[in-house]
Amino acid sequence: MKYLICAAALVVGPAIIALPPMLSAAENTPWAYPVAPKGAPKRDPAKIVTQPGSEKKYNEVEINNPYGPPDWYPGDHPPMPPVVANGRREEPRACSLCHLVTGDGHPESAGVNGLPESYFLRTLHEFREGKRNGGRSGVMIAITKGMTDAEMKEAAAYFGKIRPAKGYVKVIEAAEVPKTYVGAGAMRFVSKGADAGMEPIGQSIITEMTSAPHRWELFLSPPQLVARSSHPGSEFAWRIDPALRARMTKTACVTSSAR
Repeated sequence: MKYLICAAALVVGPAIIALPPMLSAAENTPWAYPVAPKGAPKRDPAKIVTQPGSEKKYNEVEINNPYGPPDWYPGDHPPMPPVVANGRREEPRACSLCHLVTGDGHPESAGVNGLPESYFLRTLHEFREGKRNGGRSGVMIAITKGMTDAEMKEAAAYFGKIRPAKGYVKVIEAAEVPKTYVGAGAMRFVSKGADAGMEPIGQSIITEMTSAPHRWELFLSPPQLVARSSHPGSEFAWRIDPALRARMTKTACVTSSAR
């Protein structure tokens, strides 16, 4: 049986969960390709943001600079090539804007650390050639068309050196999941207050952060992600993908019979 790996941006999302053929990227399902709400708050250039243990300071506009997103802890990763740290106008924008300096990726983007360089490069070329399309692939198509072959190799080598933290993604199969909403940056957050509760997951795969959601907006990985799925495809991916196993913490789960 063939499976489709769901990806919001580059190769595989932070959860990297295999889906059955019935759910294709071309369908552009909203749970897989969330759209950011309109009316995002205006960034304040006078508001300075800092982080514990970092000497860096950024204002809110600088934090969201597509050609120089924050690098709070430069000693925690290898030296970044220019294409990862800054990119070039107009394209490519910095790889770290969506995939972070660690390669963990935002929830709506892809986790790209620890991937084989050959696979990483093949994926970039497929975007550039239009072989990967549909959903939100337009962003990656534009980025890869602006990249040189040398920049692709530099990005592949950089992210390939960074090993994903074991247990960073926790996979739970369940028939019901906490209610979530799509907020700033097209990222998914757990609903709070009157909107909180549980709902059937159906055929969806929901990726959420378990703590410190503000870290995403500062371009920092949270301590852990939770990926919830009712489909046994997640078990399939767990068994066959070494890179996936390195990202996940397997837990006891309840699997629904939905197909």
